[in-house]
This record gives sequence, structure tokens and C-alpha cells, in this order.
Amino acid sequence: MSGFLPLRNSLFIIWVSLCSISVVAQDTHVVDSIKNTYAQAENDSLKVNVYHQIGKYYRFTNADSARHYFNKAIEEAKKGSYQRGMVAGYSNIGITYGREGNYPEAIINFEKALKSAKVLGIADLEFSQYQNLGIVYKRLSDYSKAYEYHLKSLALADSINSTEKIISAQYNIAVIHDLMQEHDLALQKFHDILRLHNKNDDNNILSSVYSGIGIVSARKEQYDSALYYYGKSLELLKKANDLEGVANMLANIGNAYRYKAQPDQAIEILNQSLAMTQQSNFKQIEANVYYNLAKAYIDKGEPNKALKYAMQDLETAESTNSLRLIKEAHDVLSEVYYSLKNLEKSMEHNKLFNVYKDSIFNEDKAREFKSNQVKFEVYKKDQELANQQLELAYLNQKHELDQKLRYTLIAASILLLISLFMVYQKYRNRSRHNRELTTKNELILEQKKQIEVMNTNLEKRMLRAQMNPHFIFNCLSSIQHFVTSNDRKSALRYLTKFSNLLRTVLETSESINVTLEEEIRLIKIYLELEALRFNESFNYDIEVDPRLDVHNEEVPLLLIQPYIENSILHGLLPSKKATKQIKVCFGRTTEALQITVEDNGIGREASGHIKNSSPYKKHSLGMSVTKKRLEMLHEDRKKRPTVEIIDICEDDHTTPAGTRVTLKIPD
Repeated sequence: MSGFLPLRNSLFIIWVSLCSISVVAQDTHVVDSIKNTYAQAENDSLKVNVYHQIGKYYRFTNADSARHYFNKAIEEAKKGSYQRGMVAGYSNIGITYGREGNYPEAIINFEKALKSAKVLGIADLEFSQYQNLGIVYKRLSDYSKAYEYHLKSLALADSINSTEKIISAQYNIAVIHDLMQEHDLALQKFHDILRLHNKNDDNNILSSVYSGIGIVSARKEQYDSALYYYGKSLELLKKANDLEGVANMLANIGNAYRYKAQPDQAIEILNQSLAMTQQSNFKQIEANVYYNLAKAYIDKGEPNKALKYAMQDLETAESTNSLRLIKEAHDVLSEVYYSLKNLEKSMEHNKLFNVYKDSIFNEDKAREFKSNQVKFEVYKKDQELANQQLELAYLNQKHELDQKLRYTLIAASILLLISLFMVYQKYRNRSRHNRELTTKNELILEQKKQIEVMNTNLEKRMLRAQMNPHFIFNCLSSIQHFVTSNDRKSALRYLTKFSNLLRTVLETSESINVTLEEEIRLIKIYLELEALRFNESFNYDIEVDPRLDVHNEEVPLLLIQPYIENSILHGLLPSKKATKQIKVCFGRTTEALQITVEDNGIGREASGHIKNSSPYKKHSLGMSVTKKRLEMLHEDRKKRPTVEIIDICEDDHTTPAGTRVTLKIPD
């Protein structure tokens, strides 16, 4: 706030700064003190500043109260024509909403502040709003939008020739490039900042830039370069007496030495970082250091020492409640116990590692879904605002046309030519307005179609996601069976195949379809799992028509798995035949991809009798979900996928000899 007060209020600024320090210390008398200052304030700018300080105090404890006082500041600023105070009010409200994660409201208030700053010509506040909007869209993972706003902030900083603001904008742009995996561009931007930076500039940003170059270099496996820039950042952090920054940078340096296969140097540096973190209670950095020390001792071939640090890593990680740190601790413990030949302990921690990994994956997916919801809310609010502006423009134009019509009628009695000219003007304006409305309606219809396509894709992913719990439950049940039967060898074989299958499914989680080659590979792994699960009680065979282009043909992931599962469970397993066989064929007709699942089991009628006589009747979730997936697969085309299920009979044409499922997916 002090940046936009007149110079004569310097003493008041100093006092407000002291109040801000008290706010951080949570002094319970701060608000009363600030309110007393408000009562003694002699001009509107001081009153606005007091409201802002109270709002900033409540921002950390009571967001509603903070917004109340920021709105008070806006009202007071409007009364006294204190424009900077009004713009700052909208900006502070946006920051408060952003801290709560309410990004639609944050964007609305930042845009209000941006619009006002543009109209009033307040360049520094306009720059701040571009930065704020860029940060919000970065948190929404909308990197293209964030990049757009940071580019605007850079252009504005360049136009006012502010080196400090240019460096700030360049830094944010470099971070966006790094998040978008464009590491070369990120490094280029960081080096641009170094060329701009002067010795008299703030060293905090320089330290961050050196650190950023080191991190990006390490990601590119350029560890010598990373160590050089980590070292330069460390020098500046030590000068600034930034203990947490020094501890974190030492941890980065030790980790770089570890990746360079220099464990002795890594251990020496990491121990320096550890001493600082233990003194200053930097728990997250401490857990990271323990993890890297354990890794370094594993690299040295000293698993007993590695075990000590791995156990301390787990204890520290659990005290932080960080799922990522706990996951990494179980991972390194599994590796240490494996080195110590304690396979039971290694497997135990590996299971816990996968549990936490799945939890983090689910959290990321929930966060991504929430981010998409927020983006949609932002889009809806933008649409509402655009519609309101369109309606207002229409009313204004209508009012203008009515005015012109009245003037035309009055002028008609005086001069016919003027009347005709005005009618012509009216006709031309109305035609232009109609063209504009038609264009905007077409745009709205196109956006509606895009939203419908997005909803369809989301529904397909949801249906596919429903298959995963159904399948995973069966696999975990099998693993449990082997474990309880003390069949460790089978359990490990099953777990290895299951983990390969699950990893592939997770890696393709962003895609709706997979190539036929990947689908065949997954089906083969699944059949191996089922054969192992049921003690090799059946044989299987997979045939692929050589005419099929398995590398380019795409199908929904594990589309036929429920039919194979149904054949095994309800066709083959109840059968008393000596040789039980299931065959999966991938072929092609002139117009469709044809997949056949054939077994020599007991047939549908006998299977139905068994189901009806069973006291536990369960609906086939896999079959119903697959039916929905097939219905959605070609819903926008004339030809739909078909599924044909028939009984195979012996030579007498009456005795069931198996079941054949034929699935046709048209081109």
C-alpha cells in the first residue's frame, strides 16, 4: 500500500509497516490499534490504507472479514477519488480468493483491477494484475493462458523500461517453460535474466535464477552445469543468511553428486545440509536429505548404513504428513532391505510404496478433475459476462436507433432527402448489427458442440475407469490366495505380471483408445494371470490376422477382457473336460475389425442353471460397462459395433460344446 501514498505520509507508512510486522506475529491488539489510527486519520487515502491493513491482517485468519475490509477500502477510495486504493482493493480481494483456491472469483477481481488500472493508466498495478492472472492460470495447469498473461506483463514492463519488472516477468515465463517440459527454452529465459541483472539489483531473484538453471540442468542430466549454478546460488543465500535456502541448496548439490556417481562427495555435502535442517527444524528438507543419504550409501555398497538413514527418512516423512515423502521413504527402504537380502521386508515396503503411490495418483486425478471444473466455471462466468455486455451493447444500440428514428421523423417534415438519408443509415446499422449477432450465435453453437464432445470423452473415460476396480479386485484376491497358501513363488510371479499390466493401464490413463498391439499384449498378460490364478487349468491361444495393422489400429483399452473373463469363470472352470481351451482371434472383414472369443466350456444354458441355483447372484459389472462403452464407441455414426454370442454344439447339433463371442467394430 505504501507505494501509492504521497510522500508527506511517510511517517504513517512506517507506522503501518510496524503494524504489518505485528500482524505476522499474530498480535491480538493490532486490529484495535489500526482502527484507532483510522479514527485519527485526516484524509481519505489514510483511511483507505487502514482498511487495507486490517484486510491483510484478517487474510491469514478470516477470509470473509478480510474481504469485508477490502470492500470498505474500495468504497472509501471511490468516495475520495483515490483510484490506486480502489484498484488495490480489487487486487487484494482476488489474492484472498486465490489463497482459498476459489480461482473463478480470484480471476474476476483481478480482471476488475486490470481493467481499472488500464483505464486510469496505472502501469505498475496493471503489471501486477497480469502477473496475478498468470499465477492463477498456472495453478489451474492452464499453461498457455498463464504464458499469455506473463507475456503481456513482459511487454508492459518493457514499455515502461523497468528492469526489475522485466526480470520478474522473464522469471515467470521461464518457470512456465519448465512446467511445460520445454527445458531448453527455460534455460534460455533464465540466461536472458542474467544478462539483464545488475550488481545493484536484488540478489534474491538472482539466487532464484541460479537455482532454476541448476534444477533444469539436473533434469537434463547436465550435472556439472547444475553444480556450478547451485554453487553460485549457495553463495548468495549464505550472504543473505537464508538458512532454509542454504539447507535446501546443499541438499540439491549433494543429490547432483549422487547422480554423478560420486557418493563420498554427496554424503559429505548432505551431512552439512542435515546439520542445518536439524537445528532449524526444516522437516521436509530433512526427510529429503535422509532419503539421498540412504541412496548414496546403497550406491557405495553399505546397506547397513543406508538402513539407518532410510528409517530416519520414514520417521521424518511421517511427521510431515506428506504422501510424496512417505512414498519415497518406503521406496528406499524396500531397496535397502533388498540389498540386505531381506526379501520379506523389501516386499512389505514395496507394497506400502505402491499404496502411497496410488494415493498420490488418485489425489492428482482429483486435483486435475477439480482444475477442469474450475476452468469450466471460469468459462461460464466469462460467458455470462460476455452475454451481459452483449445485451448492454444491444440496448445501447437500440436506444441510439430510436433516437435517430425520432430525429428522422422530425426532419422528414423539413427535408425529405435528410429523412431518406437517415433511414438508409438506420438500415445499414441494423444490418451490421444482425451480422454481428449471427456471427456470435454461430460462435456460441460451435462452443456448445465442443463442450458436448468434451463431455462425451469424459463419460468414456469414466466408463473405462469403472473397469479398473472390478479387474484389480480379482487380481488382488488371487495374490491374497497365494499368500495365504504360502505359495510365495506363485505370488511373486503373479505380482510381477500384475504390476506390469497395472503400470501399462496407468500409463495409458490419459488416452481413451490404445493400439491393437498394446491391447493384444495386455490381453496376453491377463490370460497369463488368469491361467496362473487357476493353476494352469486351461490353455489359451491368441491368433492375429497378418493383414491387420496392429501398430495403427486402435480399440478401447481392455474392451474384450470382460468376455474373456466370462468365458473362463462361467464356461471353462465348471467344465469337467480334460483339456479346457480358450481362443482369442483378431481379424478383419471388408468393413470392420472382428474379434472372436471362443471356449470349449459348458455353454450358456448350463452356465445359466449354475448361476440360478447359486445363492449368491451378482450382476456382471464388466459386461454392462462394456455394453455402454460399445454403445458410445460409434454413437455419432450410422454403423454401430455389434456383439454376437452363440453356443457351439457337437456333431449332434444339440449338445453344447462351448461358446463363441464375436465382436465387430466398424471402420
